[in-house]
Amino acid sequence: MASISSLGIGSGLDLNGLLDQLNDAERGKLEPIEQQIESQQVQLSAYGELQGALSGFQGAVSALNDPSLFQSLSADVSGEAVQAAAGSDASPGRYDVEVQTLASAGSYATARLEGIQTLDDVVVSGGGELQLQFAHADNEGGESLPISIAADSTLADIRDAINAEQTGVSASIVNDGYGYRLALMSNETGREASITGMDWGDVTLADGVGFSDTATAVDNIGNDAQLTVNGIEITSASNQVEGAIQDVTLSLTQEGSSTVNVERDTRAVREAVAGFVEAYNSFKGTTGELTAFDSETGQAGELLGDSALRTVESRLRADLAGGVGQGA
Repeated sequence: MASISSLGIGSGLDLNGLLDQLNDAERGKLEPIEQQIESQQVQLSAYGELQGALSGFQGAVSALNDPSLFQSLSADVSGEAVQAAAGSDASPGRYDVEVQTLASAGSYATARLEGIQTLDDVVVSGGGELQLQFAHADNEGGESLPISIAADSTLADIRDAINAEQTGVSASIVNDGYGYRLALMSNETGREASITGMDWGDVTLADGVGFSDTATAVDNIGNDAQLTVNGIEITSASNQVEGAIQDVTLSLTQEGSSTVNVERDTRAVREAVAGFVEAYNSFKGTTGELTAFDSETGQAGELLGDSALRTVESRLRADLAGGVGQGA
């Protein structure tokens, strides 16, 4: 059977041409819709730029409108003995600070252990409670904290048992060149937190193991910080001193003198005002580009003549003018 290769064979009509013309006509109807879609997409993109500029300006306004901005204080320090940070309730003024002593953490090291050659050697054959002794001021005899030690413990086992209890000290092992010692360091500074000793009376040392009579224990009691503020003597267990100056935290860094000037933080206000001006200029620059018209090329900004943009600019001008009027 013969196939038909062209429409209209035998009729004399150019049906293929008619079909192409119909297709062109239908596509022509879609062109305005496609142009409208493209225009809407360009406009949406322009609104996105406008929203971004407005968000930036709104953030700058919020920062400038924060009451705490005008209540903030700064602490200017001369000298290297302290660093200072002022809160909102601090009192402006000048404070002369003299640091006599920094706070330090206490440490304790046992006498040298004799009778062990390696850290794998058993130190305690019979388990019990090892007592850590602290120099707390609320207890004239100090305070003891028990640490459970298992039988057949090595020096490393004892160290790990102390560290596992989180008693306020960190235990380590020191080799002084002739043998091993158990060393403890208080985690906090100040005299009250100092580790002052260890009582081994409840545990049984392994055969041949003992403490040296010559390489005895080393006890370093921690110090409280000693300082004066405008001549007033102050003691602190920590080098972070709070309350010596109202709502000012002093960080003691070294012995010596410093002067702390607490004053209104005008720098923060200046930065907020500069941020406001920059955000406003950025907003105006964006709106200028979106509403521009080039008479030579005939090219117009995406939002030229847009009523929403005109409303935004009008309300913004009114708000700024109203703010100036209230402050005048």
